[in-house]
Amino acid sequence: MGGLVDELGATLSAQELDLQGDAKATIGASIPTGSGSPSLVPEAGVDEPVELLSELGRGGMGVVYLAQQTALQREVAAKRCAASPRAMQALIREARIMGSLEHPNIVPVHALLSDEEGPLVVMKKVAGVSWEESLAIPGVGLERHLEVFVQLCNAVAYAHSRGVIHRDIKPSNVLLGEYGEVYLADWGIARRTDEKSSERIAGSPSYMAPEMIRGYADERTDVYLLGSTLHQVLTGEPRHRGPLGEAIESVRASTSREYPRGVPVDLAAVCNRACAADPADRFRDVAELRGAIRAHLRLRATRSLVATAEDRARRLARADDAEADGLFTEARFGFEQALGELEPMVGRADEAVRTTLAAEVERAVRSRDDLLGVMARRQLDRRQPAAALALVDAMRNPDAELRANAVAAQEAGEADRARLSRLEADQDRSVGAGARMVAQLLLAVAVLVVTLLFAFVFAPRRDPTPTRLSIVGMVVFVVIALVVAVWRRRGQWNLVNRRIAQIAVLASAVSMLQRAVAVATDGDTLHVLMTDAFVLGMAGLMLAPFHRAGPALTVLSVGVVGVGLWDGSSIDEAFVGLSVAVPIALLVGSFLKRARST
Repeated sequence: MGGLVDELGATLSAQELDLQGDAKATIGASIPTGSGSPSLVPEAGVDEPVELLSELGRGGMGVVYLAQQTALQREVAAKRCAASPRAMQALIREARIMGSLEHPNIVPVHALLSDEEGPLVVMKKVAGVSWEESLAIPGVGLERHLEVFVQLCNAVAYAHSRGVIHRDIKPSNVLLGEYGEVYLADWGIARRTDEKSSERIAGSPSYMAPEMIRGYADERTDVYLLGSTLHQVLTGEPRHRGPLGEAIESVRASTSREYPRGVPVDLAAVCNRACAADPADRFRDVAELRGAIRAHLRLRATRSLVATAEDRARRLARADDAEADGLFTEARFGFEQALGELEPMVGRADEAVRTTLAAEVERAVRSRDDLLGVMARRQLDRRQPAAALALVDAMRNPDAELRANAVAAQEAGEADRARLSRLEADQDRSVGAGARMVAQLLLAVAVLVVTLLFAFVFAPRRDPTPTRLSIVGMVVFVVIALVVAVWRRRGQWNLVNRRIAQIAVLASAVSMLQRAVAVATDGDTLHVLMTDAFVLGMAGLMLAPFHRAGPALTVLSVGVVGVGLWDGSSIDEAFVGLSVAVPIALLVGSFLKRARST
């Protein structure tokens, strides 16, 4: 350090500075070269009396009092400087700079007065503590301090937009109000960007940028000072520690720092970049630095989202169906929100931070995939393979075995649905209804014609014989078989239509065969017709599930059997009536149904 002390010794001695002095104190308050001497203000008149009540604080640049502004009856802070022309000019200059900066994070100046003791700056009284004091209070979280830092950046960015550089940013110069207010104070060594630099060292060495040793400062100097302030927020210590000489040596080197494990990696990178020795390597302006801190705050928020979503996912694994869907929706929303914030950050982040952000993204993706997997398995248990497959496909890294199970379950489900659909179609009376109606009409007409021909044309006024009945039965069977054959080729053939056709063919075949047996065994007509009526009644019962005419056929057939039992001589007329009534009923029913459909 000896070479640096020799080099700076003359300058420091000229400024009456002790190398073993306090490095956190502000040094070098002066009027910049070429700025001229600000004129003193007029003395306060009776309209603006200010009563000094008590001392609030004392520093190298003056004393701050608690005062009463009589006209407005309010407490204010009043700053007075040492009784020297240079100090008075510096105080007036500070007041005018502060007065030109109207911003929520800069202490407002109410008035600039003067009396026999010199100028008096009347400012808003901030009820609260300095940020440095707040940093020493246990229990105040990092997130709150970062929010303060963002507001501090707002004040500095505004000052830069108005052509003012603060040059003395540090926690002790930031005031925190009782209701969350944040104010950047102590503009005593601030200067305008159009003012000529001097060779005087000005600033607080514990936070100072290396170019300030040469008396130079610009907007990126304030960026460095903000980085030094953030360093203290993260570590509890100034960036440049030790007495004045050691601190200035640290300022000159401005090397990158290694931060403890508990300091977030991205914030450590922000500090080192903001405090780079070369201004060109720093953030290009305060807005960019502020953006990095806001990005970290978003990162903290996304970490909180991920943690909350992971908690919901753990609860989902143990939850019943009543609460499972709600937990899943909350958890998935949390992961999606977090990834929506995190992934854009990775592309914009510095190399030092990108690895950390990528790890956060990987964690969120992994947790999200685990969540989707848990819900997919639950959907499989619910027999919802399509929903399970959609969840698996939404994974970034799908589980191959789970996907195979979901696909297999979906295919099995589709096969089951196809079988069910075929069964439903097979038992649907509306399938092939048109062709069935045509076949029904043809059959009714044919049976009616055959019955009428044999009853009234071929054998009128003759007693029915088994032979005649056998011929009629054979003709009816052939007609039914032909109609069914045409129907099967032209119509839709489902279970309903198959059963109707099978019952019709079977009943006519049984009737034909039993009549042939009667001929061969010399059976009597009464027995043949009663057996036929019984066969038709059974056919009606078999037909009932498939055709609404089935029950009517059974009732009529039972009626014929009853007639035969009551009066055997009337059985032929009763059976002819049945053979005529059934086709006519079918014809009338078909026409009525067709009329209703049109």
